[in-house]
Amino acid sequence: MSESSPPATDRFPDTTPLRELFEAALALAPEERVAYLDARCHQPAQRAAVERMLAADVTEDAQVLDRPFNDLLERVGDIETETPAPAAGTRIGPFTLLDQLGEGGSSIVYRAEREHSGVYQQVALKLLRRGLYAEHERRHFRDERRALAQLRHPGIAHLIEGGVTETGVPYIALELIDGTPITEHVRDRSLDLRRRLELFVAVCRAVDAAHRAFIVHRDLKPSNVLVTRDGAVKLLDFGIATLLDRNDTDPTHTLHRAMTPAYAAPEQFSGGQVTTATDVYALGILLCELLTGRRREHGDTRTPSSRVTVGTSAESMPESARTVRRQLRGDLDNIVLKATATEPERRYSYAGEFADDVERYLAGLPVNAHPPSRRYRVRKFIARHRVGVASTALFLLALFAALGVALWQAGVARREAARANTVRDFIEGMFEPIREGVAKGQQPSLTELVDKGAERVTSATTIGAAERVDLLLMFSRLYDFLNERERMQELADRAGTVADSALGSDDPRALDAAVARGTAALRRSDYVAAQNLLGDAEARLRSAHVRGDAWIRVQDGLAAVSNDRGDPVATLAHERAALDARIAAYGVDSEEAAGGASNLAFALDGAGEFAEAVDAYRQAYAEGIKHGSAQFARNAVRLASLGASEMMMGNLGEARVHLRSALAVFDQLGGKPSAGHVQLIQQHCLVELVTGSSIATATCTHAVDLARGADETPGATTGRALRLQALSLMQSGDLDAAHKTLAASRILLAEKAPPTWQGRTDIALGEVLLIEGHASEAATELAIGVHRLGAGYPAYLHNHGLALLALACRSAPGTPACKGDTTGDALRSIDHDAYRWNPLLLSAHVALARIDLADGRADLAAARLQSAIDHAGVAVDPAQPYLLNARLWQAVAETRLHRCDGARHILSAVWPPASGSGVDRNPLLADALAALREAPTCGTPDR
Repeated sequence: MSESSPPATDRFPDTTPLRELFEAALALAPEERVAYLDARCHQPAQRAAVERMLAADVTEDAQVLDRPFNDLLERVGDIETETPAPAAGTRIGPFTLLDQLGEGGSSIVYRAEREHSGVYQQVALKLLRRGLYAEHERRHFRDERRALAQLRHPGIAHLIEGGVTETGVPYIALELIDGTPITEHVRDRSLDLRRRLELFVAVCRAVDAAHRAFIVHRDLKPSNVLVTRDGAVKLLDFGIATLLDRNDTDPTHTLHRAMTPAYAAPEQFSGGQVTTATDVYALGILLCELLTGRRREHGDTRTPSSRVTVGTSAESMPESARTVRRQLRGDLDNIVLKATATEPERRYSYAGEFADDVERYLAGLPVNAHPPSRRYRVRKFIARHRVGVASTALFLLALFAALGVALWQAGVARREAARANTVRDFIEGMFEPIREGVAKGQQPSLTELVDKGAERVTSATTIGAAERVDLLLMFSRLYDFLNERERMQELADRAGTVADSALGSDDPRALDAAVARGTAALRRSDYVAAQNLLGDAEARLRSAHVRGDAWIRVQDGLAAVSNDRGDPVATLAHERAALDARIAAYGVDSEEAAGGASNLAFALDGAGEFAEAVDAYRQAYAEGIKHGSAQFARNAVRLASLGASEMMMGNLGEARVHLRSALAVFDQLGGKPSAGHVQLIQQHCLVELVTGSSIATATCTHAVDLARGADETPGATTGRALRLQALSLMQSGDLDAAHKTLAASRILLAEKAPPTWQGRTDIALGEVLLIEGHASEAATELAIGVHRLGAGYPAYLHNHGLALLALACRSAPGTPACKGDTTGDALRSIDHDAYRWNPLLLSAHVALARIDLADGRADLAAARLQSAIDHAGVAVDPAQPYLLNARLWQAVAETRLHRCDGARHILSAVWPPASGSGVDRNPLLADALAALREAPTCGTPDR
């Protein structure tokens, strides 16, 4: 026994404080603790508490005594103060307990029922053991409960209701599921391998649905995965760990570690970040158990096939153990190993990717978990197409017998080799000064080198037409990389002229030049010219039956034109065609296919299918990382696009994180700003504005600077950035500066920008005029803007314009622009929008609430404003002007309804964030303050 051990004769009585028992045991060597606890812990509950505390100490990153004792005690559960389980008949909220269904480490589950208007509803009521006593804990519980209640999927038992009892004990009522754990289901029915995998895919799809809602289970295990009598999967307890999370500052960590050790990922033991990959690990353990009939123990790194032993592990399957072992060897082994990798980044990124790989296995396709191998892919192909491969082999034999027919290709090859040599000699000649040796300070820069090469192509007389076209197109692409758009267009036009006249319009080089001309026009944001040139190139490619890379570039370009024309249907059609061509040319797992998936996600974004777009962007980003570094510009563009889609869904916190991460990559690249960089900074400006960030103004100013650096001359790109800067000025209350900035934006957009871009500036100008009190002028501008914008992307801005137009027309009904039922049009459009509560639409809801107030419908106004404010959540700063305005108008509505306590409560919350900042003197808030002063029922505000 160690020197620190207490004498064996000093027995602790049963009332010894838990702290003393724990600290005394902690001082002993691990092998001595069992004997010590045998001698001193005579109460089972007391001993269990000490053992759990000792186990918690082993998994902590720092020594346990460096932390407060109460903190550790909270981590393992306070056994001594645990309240007895309530008896049947007890009322918990609106529910009456019927009987106990089960008991776990963190909760007791009852069958309960409630009666409403003569209808009885039975639920599974989970009574959590740990109480919530602080107000911030209760608030966190309510927020998470609201998020979980919105989680709807046929494979997830949905949360019906939740609350906290008067004694501080939280409870949740869940859909009551009559089913058995999935492991028992497959064993009792002796399901074969395919049916087990199909059932597992259904589990993954349900988990993936929760992941897309940013909810991680953290405790997936067979008892939480039930299968009903009709074979449907139902997942239990989604979000329970989140409900118990006390750490309000970090959404990825929890002090309450809800987990089952056998299925918990390594990061859950080490206190690491809990992500969707944590659930993937648990799913991997579950899959291994479904495949082998045995649960994998911690530290066991064997493959599933090596765990199957003849006569022991396959008794629940109709196949023999040898057959099962053979089926598991290879792809299924690799799938399980990838899902259960120790490092989260090596696992599947999310449950949907896991399900996709299992479905690839079921379809006989190559799986992503298998190390890349040409032999492996050939073997999988032959297994899927045995008859076709045999027929092809016979065909090849016949083809080789007629080999002489292809001898003419030798002459073609010689000509192509000569052309390649000419191009090679030309490129080497560009570097002759460096090869001959010059001072380092005199060596040309990259731009100078490209400029000199382009001049040589133009002046050289010994280069043939085909070689000249190749070189002109190459230098045009190089100018694209250097963001020199005018030079890019100049060389593409010259290549087209040479190719059409010297090679013929159907020559492959002439077709490439036609595509390059349209692409260059698109890069210069000349959408009218781009549409004409790309449309002509598409017709020529179709006539020549050419697909491949040229066809892909044309479809991508036409998609960009359609998007800016406000035609989401055409945009989607072009991007689907481009993705099909990429897969046909490069394969489904290629980086080119990942790029096509990203472009398709952008089209889905433009069509308002933001949830699908987010999924597609996540997949494209994950594929891009596999093919290159996260620091590559193309992957940063995908991450930025993911952030933009999340912003359109209203997930502002996630959007800001992704946009900032992508921006950091672009800021490191340096050089002339690219189109992706410019677009990203403008999206970043918008999300910072909407959330009320302190860096919003600086970000929007930086967006203007980048746009000016990207434009050859001030043009449409700068015009877009100026509109956003004007929004920043408007929110800060500087309406004069906002007016001037929008006027400059309008001038730049009028020359070449599509109507959709112009419409955005029109709507912004209309909003400024409305704030200034010029309702009639505002209605005119807003009507023009709504017409130009149409119903295209972004949908929120169309709804925003309709709502402001309705308010302007309510204030100036005789204005010619106010034709028809503007209020009805706005209500129909916004209330049918799946993302109508996006904080981007705060001002639109304020406008509609003001119309309700003017028409004497204060109750409707109050309800609309409350919903808009609730959905703004914690992502929007309390001092953000639009949010302040919504709260002030909410106070007006409460006053009109004679609910003075509510009005005073709102005002007491509004003024502190505005105090001393000057925000309360913002013209944007003037109408709301005036309305409050004109309604003396509850008094007037102090300011």
